[in-house]
Amino acid sequence: IHVARVCGVRPLLGAEAKKSKVQDTISNARLIHIAAHGVDGEGMIILAPDGSHGSPKECILHADSISDLSLKADLVVLSACNSGRGHVTVDGVMGLSRAFLAAGAQAVLASVI
Repeated sequence: IHVARVCGVRPLLGAEAKKSKVQDTISNARLIHIAAHGVDGEGMIILAPDGSHGSPKECILHADSISDLSLKADLVVLSACNSGRGHVTVDGVMGLSRAFLAAGAQAVLASVI
């Protein structure tokens, strides 16, 4: 909440942080700060459930769907556990950080613990 106040924006909190709302909101943001639960090595961020279908998929933001976005962000901060982890390949670590960079973010700060 403090980060949002400093940046002069309104954060998406609790039930408001649904996958569709987050994807729409981050598409135009210059600074993205996501404080949520990340799944170790899976390239996923767990968000609030949509409630319309009750499917677990509705609250999971996958690296694949992130890389399909067109972002304008100068900086993405991932305050989710293990958000800096992924599959190591000859091209680097494939995970959430790489997905945000592929979507157009200029820089990503993520956690590996």
